[in-house]
Amino acid sequence: MQQMTREQEKILDSPFDPPNIDVNLGDVLKRIDGAGPLVERMAQIADREWPGIRFSKTTLTGQLGALPDADFDTLDRYLAAVAAHLSPPAPSAALSFTELRAVLRALNFLDVTYELVVGEALVIPPPMDRSSLLALDADDEAAYNSGLIVLTDILRDFKVPGRTPGSGLLRLEGHLAGKLPALDCGAVRQAVQLLDQIRVIRNSAVHPKPRPELVTAHHALGLPFPVRDFTAAWDSVRAHAERGVSALQEAIQSARP
Repeated sequence: MQQMTREQEKILDSPFDPPNIDVNLGDVLKRIDGAGPLVERMAQIADREWPGIRFSKTTLTGQLGALPDADFDTLDRYLAAVAAHLSPPAPSAALSFTELRAVLRALNFLDVTYELVVGEALVIPPPMDRSSLLALDADDEAAYNSGLIVLTDILRDFKVPGRTPGSGLLRLEGHLAGKLPALDCGAVRQAVQLLDQIRVIRNSAVHPKPRPELVTAHHALGLPFPVRDFTAAWDSVRAHAERGVSALQEAIQSARP
């Protein structure tokens, strides 16, 4: 953040000659003892406090150019774009889930597309007794939590090189960006962030403790907080998961060489 501040001062002094800002918050955190629990909050601050920086909360890296459209002919339009970028998104609507095999089919399409385009396998198929839970309704809280665990484990175990972050899903954007120059990183980032909300809810259910991100995760998946109707909640989670996985598949297919 100190480096960004210094570069911001240069921008204020010479607005038409901006410096090439390229920072890695992860490198800084490695040198700070006990920073692990603060990573998500620090990343959120960096993402929200720097509307002129394209900051990735998954790779912890930032570059100039967060605003999707920089073609502004008035200051008012620029400020409106900044305000829109900083405004929290509206809660997602609950989605209906009518095709019981939709998530499994979407994961299969993603794996096939990934192997055809990238030349590697991505999805590690879980045992049938676990994967079948994705096609079953949740009649109670226990079934709901079991489904969340299976879905989170599949996303976490994506075969993506590297060890940091600990989830294969969270390493996916950086890996794909290096493999596919034409990749729409924004679309991949949006899909990854949506799917990662399942992990937030799952971890809070399995390891209960107060977390400020929990309400945000529920809203992202179209869920009330707290959940009372576990059947409807599981349907909405699966529907949003199918949408996120399909978005990844489409982005990879569109970026094929």
